Amino acid sequence: MLRRRKKWKFWILGISALLLASDAPADTFSFVQGELGATANFELLSGGLLRVTLTNTGGDVLIPSQILTGVFFDLAEAGPLTPVSATLAHGSRVRFGPDGGGNLGGEWAYRSGLFDAPGGAGGGISTVGLGLFGQANFDGPDLNSHPALGGDDYGIVSGADDPLTGNRRLTGGWPLIGNSVVFTLSGLPQNIDLPAALGNVRFQYGSARGLDYAGTRAVPESGSTGGLLVFASALYCFVRCGRLRVHR
Repeated sequence: MLRRRKKWKFWILGISALLLASDAPADTFSFVQGELGATANFELLSGGLLRVTLTNTGGDVLIPSQILTGVFFDLAEAGPLTPVSATLAHGSRVRFGPDGGGNLGGEWAYRSGLFDAPGGAGGGISTVGLGLFGQANFDGPDLNSHPALGGDDYGIVSGADDPLTGNRRLTGGWPLIGNSVVFTLSGLPQNIDLPAALGNVRFQYGSARGLDYAGTRAVPESGSTGGLLVFASALYCFVRCGRLRVHR
């Protein structure tokens, strides 16, 4: 009976460890002001990859200055990163233009070492030039005859946006992304403490300077990690106390 209980103990602890390891370190920032709203979720993946999911969470977009066009941030303890991919998030789509099969890399850029970026941030991802970015440098085709980073085409409108309302750019004049884009960059130190290193997150709207807004770090939910620890502890105690009997 004692051996059986020990086996149960190791199974419980092993399964719990696997479940906890599946949670990638992540940090989320958000911004809300009137009809404007956005989130940026930063996730540290294996192999030194950083995944950034940028989402327009606002209301109906009526003018170009409500189009989400970039996110800027400081990332301590990390040198320049390499842009890898920019793809449509699940459930998102491109309106009024080609979507590249989900590959939007030819319309977005990443740059570090910035000195005149919104909020003084050291790096950023953008679909507009702002005098800071040269050309689109994520891997992907040029999807539009309009020069990449030359305007707010392929910027992000909200999932709540009505494509029949707003000025000409928003009702067929420009290709636009509905909802969310996922960016992947490489070169992040594998042992980096992402929440400690990440800060000064700012959301850029439209194609003009002065349309950026500071993000606020989201308070972590009492999520799955805490729940799993409680579950594992309770189950282990149940077995150890002998209340869970394993019959021969």
